Amino acid sequence: MKHVLLIPADTRPVTLELPYQLARVAGLEMRSSLLEILDQMNQPGNTAAVAEWLRREAPAGVCALGDDPVAHFFHLVDDWLYQSRVRGEVQRALTEELGKPPSPYDLGELQWGAELAFEQRLSPLAHSLWQQYFAPRLPGVRLDWGRPRLAWPRLSNGVLPLRLVQEEG
Repeated sequence: MKHVLLIPADTRPVTLELPYQLARVAGLEMRSSLLEILDQMNQPGNTAAVAEWLRREAPAGVCALGDDPVAHFFHLVDDWLYQSRVRGEVQRALTEELGKPPSPYDLGELQWGAELAFEQRLSPLAHSLWQQYFAPRLPGVRLDWGRPRLAWPRLSNGVLPLRLVQEEG
């Protein structure tokens, strides 16, 4: 039986339970990181513990990048970094500033500050992820990272303008 390692974005059923159900249907055995180290909706996931779990569980040389590193990098940045970590940090910062949680439907005048916090927190994490795990496996390819922004005047979705560029020479 083939094994699949899952690092869900958080503990919502759609990101945790549904993949297990799909794996069973496909005849795969799925293992996931411990629930305690995942995003719990009110606290960010422990990314260092998740990385350690992955190092322990994945056989040497196994990489789940498949054929499209842009898609995999994008999903790691959006799901793992933004949705399970940065989004909660930005929401907590806005809550501290306001003295109450911001509206989940419209940030209004807070959108500019939220986008600035989004960019300041996400960009260094994305660059670090790229440098540590993708760049060594893709020699001659560089990450062209644009300015991330919110897709709507709320924190639910971000726009991540990125592309991989084949360097000359």
